[in-house]
Amino acid sequence: MRKILLLAMPLLFLSCGVEYDAETRLVSETRIVDKLGNPIGGQPVEVWVSDNGASDMISNTVTNANGESLLIFPAPNDLENGRIEIRFPQNGAFQEKRFMEIKRADFTDYKYTLNNVVLYPLEDLTYLLVDLFNTSGGTLTALYLENNSAADFVYVNESAEQSEPQTYFQVLKNSTVDLVYTVRSPGGVESTQSVAVPVGNTSTSYTLNY
Repeated sequence: MRKILLLAMPLLFLSCGVEYDAETRLVSETRIVDKLGNPIGGQPVEVWVSDNGASDMISNTVTNANGESLLIFPAPNDLENGRIEIRFPQNGAFQEKRFMEIKRADFTDYKYTLNNVVLYPLEDLTYLLVDLFNTSGGTLTALYLENNSAADFVYVNESAEQSEPQTYFQVLKNSTVDLVYTVRSPGGVESTQSVAVPVGNTSTSYTLNY
């Protein structure tokens, strides 16, 4: 009897260079609220998948009256390099927020849950620009903010594509954030330091000498 080899192959489909495992479904479960803890209904939610230099919006919906959404989508086939991103696009009144660099390993029982994600009104937000000045001859290997609840990009895992430290951040007006940075000396020794940076009512510049 002649065998049909196609039936023995993994069931995959290809979209714009991203391969998916059509037999495996992942679930994104989210709930978003405003700064007072009230649910935000009607907020768009998108799931994007990236691999091989290509990206797909694989699923999207809007939150219900309780700020909740549930999306089911095929898993990326590439376990190592396939990246999943959950986006809350800017929708008039509230900020955009993205949870990036999510891997299949971050899903528990095929589900990834984001509970009570706060989206701030646009009028509450401003920006912090960090000006870099190398005074030690060392190399700046990391730069990020802590205590920044208004961040628009949240990296669940470290991004391999960030070859240069980020120096432009979305922050809350009239707040204080912690600027954390790591410097590698010419001799190869790394040290990490933190400095509190006050932010005013408008865009703020801060000079970091390292």
